[in-house]
Amino acid sequence: MDALTKQTQIDEKQLNTFVDKVMEDIGGSFAVLLSFMGDQTEVYRTLRDIGPCTTTELAILSKVDERYLREWLSAQAAAGYVVYHDQDDTFSLTPEQAIVLAQEGHPACMQGLFQQLVSQFTTHDQAINTFKSGAGRDWGEHHACCFCGTDRFFRPGYEANLVNAWLPALDGITDKLSKGAKVADVGCGHGSSTVLMAHSFPRSIFYGYDFHEPSIKAATSKAADNGVSSNTHFVTSSAKTIKERDFDLICMFDALHDMGDPVGAAQHLRECLSPEGTLMLVEPLAGDTLTDNLHLLGQIFYSASTVICTPASRAQEVGLALGAQAGERRLTEVLKQAGFTHVRRAAETDTNMLLEARPLKTPPGDKSNLKSSTSRYDNHLGPIYAWINGGAEAATASGAVEVAKIVESFSPQGPGRDLGAGFGCHAIPYWCVGFASWRLEPVPPTSTNSGLSGRVLLFFFFLFFSPPDRTVLGELQSFQQYLPQSPLLVICWGTPSPTYRITNQQHA
Repeated sequence: MDALTKQTQIDEKQLNTFVDKVMEDIGGSFAVLLSFMGDQTEVYRTLRDIGPCTTTELAILSKVDERYLREWLSAQAAAGYVVYHDQDDTFSLTPEQAIVLAQEGHPACMQGLFQQLVSQFTTHDQAINTFKSGAGRDWGEHHACCFCGTDRFFRPGYEANLVNAWLPALDGITDKLSKGAKVADVGCGHGSSTVLMAHSFPRSIFYGYDFHEPSIKAATSKAADNGVSSNTHFVTSSAKTIKERDFDLICMFDALHDMGDPVGAAQHLRECLSPEGTLMLVEPLAGDTLTDNLHLLGQIFYSASTVICTPASRAQEVGLALGAQAGERRLTEVLKQAGFTHVRRAAETDTNMLLEARPLKTPPGDKSNLKSSTSRYDNHLGPIYAWINGGAEAATASGAVEVAKIVESFSPQGPGRDLGAGFGCHAIPYWCVGFASWRLEPVPPTSTNSGLSGRVLLFFFFLFFSPPDRTVLGELQSFQQYLPQSPLLVICWGTPSPTYRITNQQHA
């Protein structure tokens, strides 16, 4: 007897209650396996179509062994999956049982989930080794039933919600799709979501991306079978290596949490969007804390995440391992780190949440000046001072994350000042959201921290940048003299001087 049972008084009632619960789970596990057998041998569909029948009749029509079938039916009847009529020794399905077990495509049909679960038992040795070692497990290392089961499970939900509920919940998207839009479905798997959208919006072009080549082949075949090959293209590619640009809509269905670097993936997808493009993120429904998710649906998602989602993420670069129950708050953090400033929950179902995300909007008025400025930054200052994070694109993306935190609380209009501008990582996205931005940079420098940026900026900024804003040279300590009469917002970004945040002339 172990130390716990030696030192603890066992409550027999609680023990028996827990044993009962575990026994129910064991019975359910057997029911899943036998139900999958009934699906693959078409016994369920035959029983549904012919109604109450004897074992002999069902065996002949289903082309299975009668003795095994009798044992199978007995187990199914004990589980409550079929009905046994003892008066004439026949079996049947209720209409409700037929939907769950035999009606392919119905949102309540569970055969896809059964198939996915059976696939995990099939490769349990790999699951155990992965669990012990902490190594990743690539998506392609799973049994083929996992891919088919995933598609079968999610497809009915897409058919019920994607066109009729999810897309209309996004701002202006259905109108764009009806007129003709460019759409990416990232992590498309077998292409059910891509094909469904392509069929519903024939004027739009849909690109399906997945890093699993067998899935891309299956998606291509599915598009052909459904007559949408002309407006679909399927490409084997990870989210971070997509080459196409200017998408009006990028979709990710239950895929972001499987990625090793979800922030980097989302950032690359942001760069693939058109200026007014939208990211649609569909993820498993979850609360933001473990306590929120301690229920049956949470158990199912956490379980699948343990053997599929989290190992898949760890098998890729970064290996963040978000998990299938990341929750809205964590997902929003990921998207904002990737440069999306507008994130909202647009819709939800019993099993999924839909997040709409948009990047920084393009600046008002003439946009050519910004393009010229960022190009000069990338071509001149970026290469000279590579430590800045790779030039304008990476630097301004980093600054945009900080700017996003500001514009959540303040209207993006009116005068503003960027104090301690340095290389302008924040000034460009600051201007993008509509602020008239001035830079205040100490010359001569007041500290060794600002010396390099102060001197270099003075020369290179005017030589290469042609800024859309104004640079003021002066001491940070005397910045008050540069404030407008009624400042909307003033902020110092990471300078050694005191940081001020002024709103309506009130110091905070």
